[in-house]
Amino acid sequence: MIRTLYVKDFALIEDVTVEFSKGLNVLTGETGAGKSIIIDALSLLMGGRSSKKDIAYGQNKAVIQGQFELQNDRIRKDLSETYGIDPNSQDLILSREINRSGRNVCKINGFLITVGELKQISQLLVSIYAQNQFVVLQDKAYYRDIIDGYGGKELDSSLEKIKNLTDQMKRLRKTIQQSKKDYAETLKQKEFLNHQYKEIIQAQLNPQEEETLTAEKIKIQNKELLAEKLYQSIGLLQSQNAEIDRSGIVEDLYKLKELVYELSSYDENYKSYDALLESMIGDLDELSRIIGSDLQNLDYQQSSLDGIQARLSLIATLKRKYNMDVEEMLDYASQLSEKLVQFENYDSNLKKLMGEYQELWQTYLKEDQVLHRQRIKVATDFSEKFLNELKDLALEKAVFKVDIQRKENTISKYGQDVFDFLFSANPGVPVKSLNEVASGGELSRMMLAFKKIYGTYLEVPIMVFDEVDTGISGRTAQAVAEKLNDISRAHQVLCVSHLPQIAAMADRHILVEKKSTQNQTKVNFKKLLIEERAEELARMLGGAYLTEKGYELARELLSQKESRQSTGEIIE
Repeated sequence: MIRTLYVKDFALIEDVTVEFSKGLNVLTGETGAGKSIIIDALSLLMGGRSSKKDIAYGQNKAVIQGQFELQNDRIRKDLSETYGIDPNSQDLILSREINRSGRNVCKINGFLITVGELKQISQLLVSIYAQNQFVVLQDKAYYRDIIDGYGGKELDSSLEKIKNLTDQMKRLRKTIQQSKKDYAETLKQKEFLNHQYKEIIQAQLNPQEEETLTAEKIKIQNKELLAEKLYQSIGLLQSQNAEIDRSGIVEDLYKLKELVYELSSYDENYKSYDALLESMIGDLDELSRIIGSDLQNLDYQQSSLDGIQARLSLIATLKRKYNMDVEEMLDYASQLSEKLVQFENYDSNLKKLMGEYQELWQTYLKEDQVLHRQRIKVATDFSEKFLNELKDLALEKAVFKVDIQRKENTISKYGQDVFDFLFSANPGVPVKSLNEVASGGELSRMMLAFKKIYGTYLEVPIMVFDEVDTGISGRTAQAVAEKLNDISRAHQVLCVSHLPQIAAMADRHILVEKKSTQNQTKVNFKKLLIEERAEELARMLGGAYLTEKGYELARELLSQKESRQSTGEIIE
């Protein structure tokens, strides 16, 4: 339950602390007094959307703080696991500061949290109903959520299976569509791609070939220069041409050898020269042989130059054509090969994908039938409970049904069920869609019944109703008052009302007053005692003029409240 709500510089509230009690808390006041401001403040504390307009005129920020008493073990456990709150403590303080800069400061027991986290916490604590929530019962888009939410864990497993199957089918369908698109594009390019593939493969490219051939080409192109130098080298080594007027190096070495031989006849020490000269002559003879071989090779290489140039020309042409180097062309050929293989295997691959899709579709239909049967069961139970609540709200003859139709051949993570709420307030009148026939007063009572069912199911400790009594009066107003009182036995209820029947049922009655001066307007909140309550009820019964009869009716309403209390006391 919420013990206190502190509000500062919010709308017309300057600085106020409103205390609430267990049971039914009712806020009343003149039209335009600002009764709903406190509900708006609570909504913001629960993570609702904020605006700079919420901040009081002339102020830079608004502050809202709520002190809660956590009596529910499950809620304490959830908050402890998520936010580190002491599971043994029943005290919880939530606060939110709204700045004109747009910055929000949210806290739980003094620790910073986000607005999103504040909203998650609120879902454990508070259920707020305002007039604009009629849309929940008037818009068919919400009906499925209502039934599935009521079904809870009974439907969770089937809904999860349907969602997973839907995700799988959507992904597979996307793959199939992309495959068909690729096939159509590849079909147009098949001959072209095949030509490219053959052209690159038949060229028998090698990443190192171009560099090797280029070096060989340069070598061959320099043949004449090489030949001239090689002939000069041979000529220096040994003269074999009568036109050369000098002897070669080898011939000179032989002459030197003869001189050494003559020297050694005078001194044997010169014989060591002979071995050195013999070695030099052998090395130079080998060098002459190698140079001669190179000269012969030059004649052979000349015949292959045309082939090398043709090969380099082919490589250069392919590089320009594909705007790739040799390695990139080889990679591209590999990609072309894969595409062409996929093209050849397209039919079998597509059949495989379609087969997988059909298997998922059949499984989806099977699971959807299970979900459909579960929903019918849940909807029947919901309808019975809903009608029982409506009977207590002066709609004894009402007929309410949840209509579930099938939208076949559709894929949705929610299944193929389409929901409608059918309603008739009077016997003998055919049921029609709720959004077509229900009046404002009927919608108010239905929303109250709906909140009663959900509040019980979800174990929300605090239920807030902002003018749930719209469009009702008389016996119906009394029925609504009694229903609110009934709900307040299991939940703390905060209710803004203009009906004396509801105000009389309050365990705590709070009067909202707007006071204006020349320079400002303020909203005040006052807890009423017994006599003050009687006066306020008399005003609500008789308008601006208070009469003794009005007081008598007010006291009678209060006495009826006392008779309904099991303790015989009104909680003040």
